[in-house]
Amino acid sequence: MKGQLQDFSAVPVDVSFATAFMQLVYQEARKIPAGSVISYAQLAERLGNPGAVRAVGTALGKNPIPLIIPCHRIITTSGKIGGFSANGGIAAKEILLACEGINLEKPRVLGTPAQWHDAVQYLQRDKTMAELLKKVGNIKFKPKQNDDPLEAFINAITSQQLSTKAAATILQRVNALIQKNGKPDAKKILALPDADLRAAGLSGMKVSYLKDLAQHSIDKKLPTSAEVKTMSDEQLIKYFTAVKGVGRWSVEMYLIFDLGRADIFPVDDYGIRKAIAQLHGLPELPAAKQMAQYGEAWKPYRSVASLYLWRSLNNQ
Repeated sequence: MKGQLQDFSAVPVDVSFATAFMQLVYQEARKIPAGSVISYAQLAERLGNPGAVRAVGTALGKNPIPLIIPCHRIITTSGKIGGFSANGGIAAKEILLACEGINLEKPRVLGTPAQWHDAVQYLQRDKTMAELLKKVGNIKFKPKQNDDPLEAFINAITSQQLSTKAAATILQRVNALIQKNGKPDAKKILALPDADLRAAGLSGMKVSYLKDLAQHSIDKKLPTSAEVKTMSDEQLIKYFTAVKGVGRWSVEMYLIFDLGRADIFPVDDYGIRKAIAQLHGLPELPAAKQMAQYGEAWKPYRSVASLYLWRSLNNQ
């Protein structure tokens, strides 16, 4: 578990014994990168046959080379680990996923007042944070929890490096062009001439980002709203940062404000760094490594700590 991740996708394999469908399943499974998982249903969709979920599972159950053809990276739609054809069964699958940094435990969220209260009570154990909580006072927080990932990241891309007012104006124009039945439509985004999106106020770079996001959606490379709820924070960061123009910070904001994930600590955020410097009387903004060390005391509720740190800047 202390070594480097290895890429076996180019290792030649002979699966000529298998049916044509099974060979397609194995080829698609080999495209899943280390540190990522998809569901059996997602794999079936990538094959262009969404009704073949059971057949996909059967094919993977007959996988002759479970490490080279990494069927351990395929789980159920509900987020459960599923079966595994190699020696050791599910226990071996769990170990392999752990080696790749995948944790399938149900994510901790801040969806109810009781969950928020528990988080605040926990943070009060740390003397420094307890003082900050008292100074800032009560914060009301309610995550959206219902945004479609495509919609959420259209908003994120559109809003990059813009004031709230300007972003809202441009987003309204963009949505008028790309929505179908009140929701963004990936096919409409790709079909639109770049000039139309530019006229709505997007830069050429943002147009390319938006179209890459839409292509990811069409190619089923974005998790669904249901799948997002069961995936770990790091899994989601890996999925969404594969889209052009979407960085870790953008995904972290999505995790906090849209999904209400409880343990996100954006170490590169300027506001958080400034608040930490003020909290500890530092002469300059701390680096990411230092930030991570400060955040250790606030696990597993670093999102709540982050919200209080941001709010503390308004109380100066």
